[in-house]
Amino acid sequence: MSLYAELRRRKVFKVGAAYLVVAWLLIQVVATLAPQLQLPDWAPRLVTLLLMVGFPVALLLAWMLDVTPDGVKVEVARAGNGRMYAIAAALVAAALGWYFFVPAREPVDGMGTASRSAAGQAAGAGTTRPEDDTGPASFAAVAPPQRSIAVLAFANLSEDKANEHLADGLSEEILNALAQVRGLKVAGRTSSFHYKGRNEDLRTIGKALGVAHVLEGSVRRQGDRVRITAQLVQAEDGFHLWSDTYDGNLDDVFALQERVARAVSDALQVTLSDSQAAQLVDAGTANAQAYALYLAAAAAYRRRDAALYAEAISQLEQALVLDPDYARAEARAAMLQALMAAWEPTDGPAFGAARVHAERALALDPRLAEPHAALGLLATRAHRWIEARASFERALALAPQDAEIVFSHGRHLMQSGYLAAGLARVERALLIDPAHPNALWRRALASIDAGDIAAAELAIERTGELDFAWLDRGPLELARARGDWPQARRFSQALNAGASPNPHYGSACLRDPQPELDAIDAAMYGGSPEERARARALIERCLASRPPVIPERMQIALLRMGEPELALAAIAAGPSSGQAGILVALWGPPGDAARRSPQFAAFARDYGYAALWDEHGPPDGCRRLAPAEYRCD
Repeated sequence: MSLYAELRRRKVFKVGAAYLVVAWLLIQVVATLAPQLQLPDWAPRLVTLLLMVGFPVALLLAWMLDVTPDGVKVEVARAGNGRMYAIAAALVAAALGWYFFVPAREPVDGMGTASRSAAGQAAGAGTTRPEDDTGPASFAAVAPPQRSIAVLAFANLSEDKANEHLADGLSEEILNALAQVRGLKVAGRTSSFHYKGRNEDLRTIGKALGVAHVLEGSVRRQGDRVRITAQLVQAEDGFHLWSDTYDGNLDDVFALQERVARAVSDALQVTLSDSQAAQLVDAGTANAQAYALYLAAAAAYRRRDAALYAEAISQLEQALVLDPDYARAEARAAMLQALMAAWEPTDGPAFGAARVHAERALALDPRLAEPHAALGLLATRAHRWIEARASFERALALAPQDAEIVFSHGRHLMQSGYLAAGLARVERALLIDPAHPNALWRRALASIDAGDIAAAELAIERTGELDFAWLDRGPLELARARGDWPQARRFSQALNAGASPNPHYGSACLRDPQPELDAIDAAMYGGSPEERARARALIERCLASRPPVIPERMQIALLRMGEPELALAAIAAGPSSGQAGILVALWGPPGDAARRSPQFAAFARDYGYAALWDEHGPPDGCRRLAPAEYRCD
């Protein structure tokens, strides 16, 4: 008798079919109930594995056993046993291979975003914005994981409004602590804080941010007394799961934060790791005054307003006097100084101070990612590309869920020619924090370069909701993208107007800044041959004056005016005031002619690019001809 006939006789096919039907139903039931029962993420996958392994067992039992009127009997087959055992073994191996070697589908990332691309979420690429989208992004199409939360900025109920930074800082510290909890998805800070003072319905917020729960609260400080009130709300129906009030002195603020974070994790039934069981909130200092100064400086850092950086650095230095071992204060000082160094020569005071703070921070706490990112910024500015990449990669390894770290790494990749990889990092930052303003801006410019004006418009609109400092440049970039030169010139003239235009735009080496900036812009935006000639003369005069920091406007204008050789020489001439913008433009459409120029290979060697590419591979659109020799199309 053939094996097929024997399988039919022993009812193996019937048993197998019945098993598959029951197994499928069980898998559907587990998948449906797991979120409601708050089972671990791995539970449904484990159930599926057990059912897959049970399938060949059921087939073997059907093969070996026979149900008779006298009961179940073992029936030994004369032939086919070896083949049956081989089939069962193959099915078990396939099940184990699926479980251990096929990665689980990536869980909804932080805010329920797994089924949509970052471009669509952040910039609206190829999508229609939902009518009920009131926040920086809408993820209504994806059910949020039950163990997900957004921590809103706590309201400041103190009479002294100067305590605003205390309320923001406490809620951010709680957010950061919860973000480290295993199995808990936490919405990014910028996205959550977007709703500060908006009095938005919590159900709307939960829907917009793709989270199942929302934590809100308030902070009241009177002298040294602090009261924190917090409540956890189920976003779907607004049901209050938990609320409590915590009172203490300013010196107790660390313990108060810890109690709030633990109460939230307990309410969500999230399992803590061994290290988290010991301490969830790590303020980094036991000195309450030093901590308050750190929070004040952190508020200035979040606003990304360079005019506030000097005061913030002073506050951090005061905190370090109170607690010389305060590693987080050293790290934040390093980052602020590194940002200020972007406006100075590489031998300027901020450059050296940033390195000192970063090295001190790492000596105190090697687990911090921010000092590595600061060192990466310094190395990038000095064109030490290999060192910069290593620093950003170390920062990313230490803080893979930090949107700022992820974005900084992506921006570095884009500056060094790896546009696709860099843009993927930018989009990853937007998955973590859809309202990250710098990532939104970079994504908007990338959409313009790709010809997707609608996506760029939406991203720029959302930066406007966040009161982003670069918002005034949005209409100009959109007009440029459309080729609407009259409108672009009107926008640029409005930006240039004023008694002291921003040196970032190019006034530092001009004799009569406003009309000369208008002349350079006229050449960029649909300029005639005569206008381009005048602009070139103004730029050459500026470069000949050898400013210690070359204004970004000069190099960008040369790229857009179609002066590739002069643009490359200007970029190589010295540090600029807007290095990131210039280099990303160099690798985008404005830099096409420059990259194809015969001078580009020598520029890449002198600028430090070629050494980086020799180690990490050619950048997008380039090929390696020989060591340190590249040709780009």
